[in-house]
Amino acid sequence: MQDRPTKLELLQGVEYFLTDDAIEKLEGSTKFKARVAANAVRMVMRELEGEQSDVRQEFDSLKQLLFHAAEPKREFSDLRDQVEEMNTELARLIRSGKAEEPEFLRRLIDHLKPIAHRKLAVNNPKMATMVADEYGLR
Repeated sequence: MQDRPTKLELLQGVEYFLTDDAIEKLEGSTKFKARVAANAVRMVMRELEGEQSDVRQEFDSLKQLLFHAAEPKREFSDLRDQVEEMNTELARLIRSGKAEEPEFLRRLIDHLKPIAHRKLAVNNPKMATMVADEYGLR
């Protein structure tokens, strides 16, 4: 594993090249595609910056929602797998009709709101700020 440049630094270099060099020299659909590529790079950068925290928060929320006693895995890739397994369990509960129970539905919505907001913040930070202000999600 290489320490420098980090994944984030590499992406920052690509984003810098696209926005500060390439886009201004391009025209038409190629210029549009370069803007799309720069936006995609920024989205990946935002996701990488918050990924570990987001997965840990989702684990903690799922643990409460599902009444799990499990402790989080130490390795991040294992924790991510653990969250995926818990989400599979949650989906099974929803399919079985558990979400029709008012108390579970309230807890499910409380679980999903911050996850949806974090995903929106990765994809569109300006929209996420507007939604947070409108619905008090901060």
